Amino acid sequence: GADGTALQCGRVGRCPFFRRSSPTDAMASVGGFVLCSDAIKSEENRYHDSMLPTMNFIERMLFFLEWLRRIGRRKGFGIQSPSAYQYVTDVLCQRLPYHLYADLQKLFPKVKGRQRKVYRLFFRLANDRQAEKTFVSPLLSDEGREYILAGNRRTTISKQMKGCGFIVVSATEMDAHNWNFILMDEVESDAVLVVTDICRGKDAWQAVKTCERVKMTFDCYDVGVALFGLTLHQQHYSLNL
Repeated sequence: GADGTALQCGRVGRCPFFRRSSPTDAMASVGGFVLCSDAIKSEENRYHDSMLPTMNFIERMLFFLEWLRRIGRRKGFGIQSPSAYQYVTDVLCQRLPYHLYADLQKLFPKVKGRQRKVYRLFFRLANDRQAEKTFVSPLLSDEGREYILAGNRRTTISKQMKGCGFIVVSATEMDAHNWNFILMDEVESDAVLVVTDICRGKDAWQAVKTCERVKMTFDCYDVGVALFGLTLHQQHYSLNL
C-alpha cells in the first residue's frame, strides 16, 4: 500500500560476524565457529550520518560483544508483556520486506549495512505511528529524513518538538537537564521518541528512561525508542535489531 504495507516474508541472512571454522583456522575457534575479522572491519564503513557516527575499533568490538550478549533477546524472546512483544515483532524487528525498501535502495544506493538497518527502523516506526507532525534533528542526513517521510507520507516536518507525535533526535545534542524539561513539557502524550547515539549520550538516554511520562523503552545499543503514555509500571528492554 501507499504506507509501505509488507508484501511477503524475506530471507534473514546469516550472522555476518561468524563463519564455520575449517582445519586451517586458528585453535581459538569455539563451538566450530570463528570470528570473521573482515565482517567486523566492514562495520567501519557503515556509518555516514552525523547522527550515526563512525565507530572506532574499540567501539566496534564493544558493539559486537554487546550484540552477542543480547543475541537471545532477538525477535522479542524473553519479553513477558504482550504489548511489548507485539511491538518488537511487528515494528522494531519486523523482517517482512516492504515494497518501498527496494525503491529507497535505488534512490540511495550508498546507504548500506547498519546505517540502512537503522533507517529502515525509522521507516517502520514512522509507518506504525502515522503522526500528523514529525520533528527530525537537523543532524540527520537527507537520506534518513526521506526514509521517515516514505514511512508516513501524510506527516509534515515541524521545526519544533512541541505537538509532534514522532521525534528523531541525537542523545549527544543535549545534556540530561535539557532532556528533562523537553520530555515533561513539549512531547505529545502518545509520542514515539527515537534517540540515536545512546551508547555515547548515556545521560540523555537515562533521562528518557526515568521520565514519568515514558511507559516503555527499547535499547538497541546505538538507537533507543521510547513510547509515551500513562502507565503504573515502566518497562525497559534491551535487544538487537
